Amino acid sequence: MKTRTSLVVLASLAFALVGCSKHTAATKAAQNTWNVGVVEVSDGVQIQRDLSGGRVCTIIPAVQKDGSVLMNLTLTQNGKLLTKARIQTGSDREAVMTVGDISIDVTPHIKP
Repeated sequence: MKTRTSLVVLASLAFALVGCSKHTAATKAAQNTWNVGVVEVSDGVQIQRDLSGGRVCTIIPAVQKDGSVLMNLTLTQNGKLLTKARIQTGSDREAVMTVGDISIDVTPHIKP
């Protein structure tokens, strides 16, 4: 239930930031999308992934008592903050975060 609540809140924030978009299909196709892939997470241990082009995704995971993973993500380019996002998902379940025109896909895997 927490996953659904978090996703609903995140989606609501994304829609509030974007508003009524008048982008064409071609503009939407050019959306900034990065797939971080599967990342092994431990509670509180920071992870950084180079996304090329000077872009870096920093993830700070928090393993919850119910086995889910709460992730704080920061996306930077050449040291400049592009966006921050927060999402909760289960281990080995893909999470997709979209803020404005930036989309990040990540699948956390809890280290044994």
